[in-house]
Formats: sequence, structure tokens, C-alpha cells
Amino acid sequence: MYMGVLANNPIITLYVGTILSNVPQLFFLDTVLKKRTIVEKNLWNMFQGAPGEASFDFLRVVSDPVEADFFLLPHNYYYLQKAGDFSSLTELVVLAKRHNKKILVFLMGDSDEHVEIPNSYIFRYSQYGYKKKNNEIIAPPYPLHFRPPEFSEYREKIWKTIALREKSAKPTVSFCGWADFPSFYRRCTYAGRVLLADIKKYIFRDKYAELHKSAIYFRRKAIRALANTSRIETNFILRKSFSAQKGFDGEDYIKPEIAEKEYMESIINSDFVLAPRGHANASIRFFEALGLGRFPVLINTDCELPLKDYINYGKFVVTVDHTRTDEIERAILDFYNSLTTEEFKKRQLMAREAFELLRPGSFLKIVLSQLKNNNHRYT
Repeated sequence: MYMGVLANNPIITLYVGTILSNVPQLFFLDTVLKKRTIVEKNLWNMFQGAPGEASFDFLRVVSDPVEADFFLLPHNYYYLQKAGDFSSLTELVVLAKRHNKKILVFLMGDSDEHVEIPNSYIFRYSQYGYKKKNNEIIAPPYPLHFRPPEFSEYREKIWKTIALREKSAKPTVSFCGWADFPSFYRRCTYAGRVLLADIKKYIFRDKYAELHKSAIYFRRKAIRALANTSRIETNFILRKSFSAQKGFDGEDYIKPEIAEKEYMESIINSDFVLAPRGHANASIRFFEALGLGRFPVLINTDCELPLKDYINYGKFVVTVDHTRTDEIERAILDFYNSLTTEEFKKRQLMAREAFELLRPGSFLKIVLSQLKNNNHRYT
């Protein structure tokens, strides 16, 4: 349904800024520079899949700035910030002004703060709709997962072919992740942060204060809304920290392989996946659900979704505004009951097709070709 947008075969030329030896390169740059051994060893993640699966063959690196469609900052901006070395960026800003070119900058981190860079398109996955600037392009989160080989093999096997769910009498909704507290102290500090946000909202009339409450607030609120339902099957595994896949569940220890499988199987064995935001105003779980052909339940905290002009998210995503969380049950049931058995499976496939568009190669091909043609504005 969606893959027709990739039918054209543009060539995008890039002038790459100076690559700093002490700062990690962008996640896809090794592929563009044809360093295959590095790519095959390090680049696997949920979006990239097996080596070479998400092609970047439409990108060409040129040595002459005049021949470039775009300039590319070769490092994640946040890595440069951490290193305190902006020499590569400074060089590109000067050249971009001289040659009247745009710089492609990737701010792949949890922050939603603005970064002012002249003549730039800024790719980021964390932003609120009310703060988004015209030169900011919402991208999927592309986290690198450095896992033991057996973990990578497990994920690759699961992602290779999605297992379609049969429609049953009641839908199943899952959540596996950080939504509990490791101690009484952490519970108290959480309550204090919620109270502070409420003071900003009700006393100082900050209409955006609610949006910036901690991630666990929206997760717990969504889970509570489904706690006593009899019309929906729930499968909730509440962790006490966000690092269960590294072996930690609050102050307890959990084997990483168990945490990994419980997380993945909670998605696979459900129809819907609760997807409130994390530290960023985005949810990796949202995209993992799509990749496995499941329906995310997006708790909308003024979220911006990537490729929203190309992907009809409403076909396979249940969206509930954060102010109406108590309506989650009704929203899920309305979506579920509106689908025939055949349509239920069709929508699962549509979710996976959308995920394919969000792979780095597909995503950049769509966005950069539109920017090059200058006939599409990201607002």
C-alpha cells in the first residue's frame, strides 16, 4: 500500500564534513562510505535489520561542495556537544553560506531543546508539536542495540516474518516496561515532580506543564485505565527501572535474556501495545509494535510522528489524547470491533508496511528526495 512512494530512484549527493576521530559517526555513514566490515559488525538494530537490508544506495558522497545537494554533518550533534568539539559543524556552516546549501543535522537524543544552526534541516525524534520549527524533521528513533550475538539472532528471527494474529472474542493489550518504583524514596520523588508540574499548570497557568510530566506518569495512568476491564485481556509486566534488558529491575536483578524475551513476547502475543512516551516525547515501543505487525495505543502528549504525510497511521494506531486517558478502553474496543476478521489481518500487514518505510534507507530516500525537489514542506 505504501511502498509506491519509493518507486522513484533519486540520487542524492552529499558533501560530508570533516569526520572527527574521537567522536562516533552517524549510524548510516559507514554504509555510505562503503565500509562494509564495520557495518556488518555494528549497525544492526530494529530498523536496520540484517546487513544491507535497508539500502542507502541512492546516496553519493562528493568531494566538491558545488556538486552536493546537501551538506552532511557526519556526527550526531549531541556527541559533538558531549565532546565539546564543533569544528566540523563550524566548517560546514561557513561553506553552506558560501555555496547556498543546506546542512543535514541529526539530533538523535531525548532532548526537545532547540538548537540554532544556520541553513540547516534538523532531524530529531524528540519534539513536541507546539515547539516544532519548520526546519525540524521528525525521524524515527534509531538506537543502536549492542547485544550479545544470541540476542541479535533472536530479534532478527522475530522480525524476519511477522506472525499474524487471529481475531478473537476480546482484544489483548500488553505493556512491558518501566512503570513501577524500586523504593519508597523513588515513589516520593516522583510524586514531588508531579506536584510541581501541577503547580505550574494550575497556579502559573502553564498550559504545557502537563505534557512535561515524567514518562512513568503517563504509563501508570494508561495502565490504571485498563486495570479493571472485563472486555479486554491485559498482559502488563511492570519493571522498576528502564534498564531491565541490561539485567536490572530496580534494585533487583533479572537475567537480560529473560527480560528481552518477556518484552518481545508481550508484543507478539497481543493485539495492541500501550505506547506512552519515554524520556523523549517519543516511544521506541511504538515502532517495535509496528515492526511486529501490532497496533500501538499512542498516548498523545502532543507527539509528532515521522512521515505523517505519507503514512495513514489511523489505519493501525489507536490514538488517545493524554487528557482523555480514561477513554482508552472505549477507543481500543471501537477500533477492534470495527474490523472484520479479514480486515484485522490486513491492518497488521499495513502496520508492518509502514515500518518498512521508516527504516533509515527508506525514510531518508523519501525525505531527501522531497527536500531536493523543493516541492514539499515539513511543517
